[in-house]
Amino acid sequence: MGGTFCQATPDTPGERVFAIPDTELVNLNLSEITNGLRDREFSCREYCESVIAASEFHESLNALTSHDWDRLMSGARILDNNSPGTGLLNGVPLVIKDNINTRHLPTTGATSRFYTKS
Repeated sequence: MGGTFCQATPDTPGERVFAIPDTELVNLNLSEITNGLRDREFSCREYCESVIAASEFHESLNALTSHDWDRLMSGARILDNNSPGTGLLNGVPLVIKDNINTRHLPTTGATSRFYTKS
């Protein structure tokens, strides 16, 4: 298993090109993710890259109102450089509903009036 990607080819000049997610990683269930991270079958960075690629590939679904990929990848690098943690969800990226206040992301309640693209 690994975080490899294929590159999608744009149909028109200037069109955004997204990596096609490594379906081997993004289709794992929670138990397989936590075991794979703990056993170092794949890195946290590889898994997060797959999650980011899948999110961007399916951006038209508008499932995420905001994200911080840099913070996610920074955390993944830290976890990969240290011994596997003991927390049940150590290394697993989480999605937080945007009606819950967080320090680093906007809280919009999915209301366009409160949403500003950064």
